Amino acid sequence: MVNAFTVSVSQSDWDDGLGGWRCPALAIPGANVEAVYDKGHKIDDAWYEVLVDHRVLRWIREERPDRITISIALTKELSTQIETLRWKKLAIILPAAATILSAAITSASLPKLLTSLQLEDNPIITSRLEYRDNPQGERNQSQASNEFKVVEQIRAESFPSFIEDVNISFPRGNKVIIRWKGMPEDKSGTEVLRKIGVSIDDVDSGTKLAFSALAQRNSEGIHYVPLVLGNKPVDGHSYAALPPSPSPDAGYNEFQLFQKENEFTVILLPIGLNFPPLEPSEININWEQVRTGLKRALNAMYKDTKSIEFENVGIYKYGEAHWQYRLPYRIIPR
Repeated sequence: MVNAFTVSVSQSDWDDGLGGWRCPALAIPGANVEAVYDKGHKIDDAWYEVLVDHRVLRWIREERPDRITISIALTKELSTQIETLRWKKLAIILPAAATILSAAITSASLPKLLTSLQLEDNPIITSRLEYRDNPQGERNQSQASNEFKVVEQIRAESFPSFIEDVNISFPRGNKVIIRWKGMPEDKSGTEVLRKIGVSIDDVDSGTKLAFSALAQRNSEGIHYVPLVLGNKPVDGHSYAALPPSPSPDAGYNEFQLFQKENEFTVILLPIGLNFPPLEPSEININWEQVRTGLKRALNAMYKDTKSIEFENVGIYKYGEAHWQYRLPYRIIPR
């Protein structure tokens, strides 16, 4: 049986960094976007893209609705054992989705599922749940608060030696955003990378090389400045890139790059409405420079513990007047 539900997102859910709406429900195992609606009208599938890793529904067109409704289907049944493991890894709480999940979880309630998370996986979440579920228990509020501060301090001062699941993106062709699994949200991601020995210079020189190839500009003419949205820095290792547009001779007004599990995708917004179906070799992008730059950045992020191998670039049409190039890759542990 397939369970389905809808989620509404609005301006408060908008992520300027990725150019889309945050939708935490996409973290539910088996969640699949069936359709998106604006005031009851179904939106063309080519107008948006689902970034499952980021739990974001990214908007392609220039003008966007103030509020949309996302129809989501759960394509597999949830169970206590499977979901405990999955939610441990994601370390996510969806209080607002309790009613959604209660219909899908077959052998345990959401509170039991969440309280089964272990302290070492997410001490802060566990501390909050214990106090919420047992406010009159052995610990009073002051003790719970003190424990919360202790585990928060321990968590803040501990860093992994290596990072996993690195994700590089160039949203709207004017930002460079790098995120990774377990990335801190309450402190500078750049500082964390420095503390664990990641070469920021190599990361930045790599992304600049790839960015400049897509912008069709000289890499020395690309400048990075702090990326601040909503009066606070964007999490991860992020920059605003200047100049914020491709070269006037590029033939397209905008480019974007996003990383998926096994491929990078490059989306171009061509000048004019009739964009010919150009092969990768026919468009004036130095794809070898794109590959070299991304490989350098990924090698630096993984501290040369993994080998990155790229395949040939492919292309297919992505909606009206949009083209998407695919750059498949493999990551092999060394």
